[in-house]
Amino acid sequence: MTEQLEHAVSFGVDSEVGVLRKVIVHRPGLEHTRLTPSNAAELLFDDVIWVKRAKEEHDAFVSVMRDRGVEVHYARELVTDVLAMPEARAWVLDRVLDERHVGIYLAQSGRDWALNASPAEVADAVIGGLPRRDLSNGKGLTFESSDPGDFLVPPLPNFLFQRDTSCWIYEGHTLNPMAKPARRPETILMEVIYRWHPMFTQSGPVEIWDGGVEHDWGRASVEGGDVMPIGNGAVMIGMGE
Repeated sequence: MTEQLEHAVSFGVDSEVGVLRKVIVHRPGLEHTRLTPSNAAELLFDDVIWVKRAKEEHDAFVSVMRDRGVEVHYARELVTDVLAMPEARAWVLDRVLDERHVGIYLAQSGRDWALNASPAEVADAVIGGLPRRDLSNGKGLTFESSDPGDFLVPPLPNFLFQRDTSCWIYEGHTLNPMAKPARRPETILMEVIYRWHPMFTQSGPVEIWDGGVEHDWGRASVEGGDVMPIGNGAVMIGMGE
């Protein structure tokens, strides 16, 4: 994100080649340790990754940016911050534990677990995944017939790619419908950050130009790599998946 000092708003992107001042990144974490040869393709990875090395390389990348004066924010920390707010936590749980997808009893078991967990634990669950084995009070046919290692909330290893789920276009942004089902929950997490985190709300709500979890996109999809502000109010848009 490039900071717009001449505008009243705090955030925006005027150009892809402008000076980078603020950025949100996501460090490899629990979700990547849960990649296996059997689920990697479904989660859009070619194979498992060397998580320790990935963390080291990501840390080096962040260090380079900070050495150049970039203000770096970690997505997991921002999600943890907003999950300390009851309204924001309820909003997320209603969407990641949708009873139409996981069943009434499992959705309630997941909510019961999340309401008694710390914000950091819930953040790890919605990003890194929540396996059935973590629910001590699970019940119902779906719960009893599933494997303990099955995920009530699937891991989001592609949350690493922070550019995709939203587009900052000048002083506003979009919240994008991802092409692949494995990535769609990522937009929930970005939306809760933008809607509730004080970094974005303290000077008034940031402008959402299009999209969001409740927006009906039909069969359309767009990802951040398809959209490029090129300056002077112009935007170049390509066609991704």
